[in-house]
Amino acid sequence: MWFRQDDYTEALKRMCEYFKRAYAINPNIKFEVFIHKVDGLNEEIKLETQRDIFQRVQDDMTDENLDQLHITYHLTSIYDHSIFEAFSKVVQKLIKQLSTLERLLDIFNQGSNVEKAFLFDVASKIYVATDSAPVDMATYELCCDMIDVTIDISAIYGCKDDSAVGAAFDSLSQAVIHLRTDQVLFLRQVSYFNLL
Repeated sequence: MWFRQDDYTEALKRMCEYFKRAYAINPNIKFEVFIHKVDGLNEEIKLETQRDIFQRVQDDMTDENLDQLHITYHLTSIYDHSIFEAFSKVVQKLIKQLSTLERLLDIFNQGSNVEKAFLFDVASKIYVATDSAPVDMATYELCCDMIDVTIDISAIYGCKDDSAVGAAFDSLSQAVIHLRTDQVLFLRQVSYFNLL
């Protein structure tokens, strides 16, 4: 749903209709609502808008005796990494082994003296899993930027022959970036599609 609509009442009515139809087919369905285009708004207005949408949908679902629906709301924008974080959370809900991955990343952090670890999908920059520490958006954004830089540099300098053009990562790919803040970012390919 686009927030920047002057009046999103009609969009909410349509969305609630879709919820009702989908629930009639599958009562175990879970819904993810992306409230998009919230960039440029202060936090108070964003949260107020989210509460308003939540309350309107909740009221409509309660009127239809569907107040047990599982609905999660995400505030997103394409001008920051909130859209990637929201998709990351949705994807994580689909991974049955997520708690195992989280524990493995915690063990990795302890054994390697690492502050925060993400397991990323290379193409989308969605984090498939992370350790049990809360996600700090600034750290997540740094990691996404590191992926972009590494892809750009690898595409220019990393190919061994002409047949490898376009393949920015392989099983040996890794990168280390030292920041002025004394933070060190480490990237390592762990499979064809994933990197740590």
